[in-house]
Amino acid sequence: MKSWKILAIAAVAITGTSAMAADGSDGKIAFGGQGGVVFSNFKNDGTPNNQTFENVNGFVGGAFMEFGTFGITLRPEINYVRTGADYSVSGTKVAGYRNNYLEIPLLVKINPFAKSAVSPFILVGPSWSKHLSTTTDSVIGAGPSINYQDQNFWSGVAGVGVEFNLGENVAMNVQARYNFGLSNQSSSDNVDVKSRSIYGIAGISFQN
Repeated sequence: MKSWKILAIAAVAITGTSAMAADGSDGKIAFGGQGGVVFSNFKNDGTPNNQTFENVNGFVGGAFMEFGTFGITLRPEINYVRTGADYSVSGTKVAGYRNNYLEIPLLVKINPFAKSAVSPFILVGPSWSKHLSTTTDSVIGAGPSINYQDQNFWSGVAGVGVEFNLGENVAMNVQARYNFGLSNQSSSDNVDVKSRSIYGIAGISFQN
């Protein structure tokens, strides 16, 4: 299924859930902002054992909405994300990759104790990332060929968090999520390179 069809289906689902939230006494509509740190890496198959990708710290910042009941909501987001990894051979850095993406996750948030002062929740869903730019720092020679021009970069997201209701209409949350890339980013047929990232995020939201 093409990307625009998937996004269109998501938009219809969000609109329907928003209407349900507006009509129901237990409905929730919230808007907020978030930011945090990203620990990113690549999972690589097909490269020699002495060649590795090592973690690089990045960051994430963006906005989100939530529609639905207080226990289960749809959570579309739009985030600016910096990821990357250092490529090493026998422990010596050869090249570094720094990537900038516009990330659009569509997550389901399950929070059965949402009306409590403190409530744990889980997040799960797909994410689509548009490549904005890449900086390659070659220290010795050149690293593996990575295809950063793939505009349809899909990944899966799973996370857990805790929400704190600070007032009648204000909430704060902290969360950790795992983002696992589904697209091969290598230009070589015999090498499979996929992104792997851990996010630590804090956010604040304003709700009805």
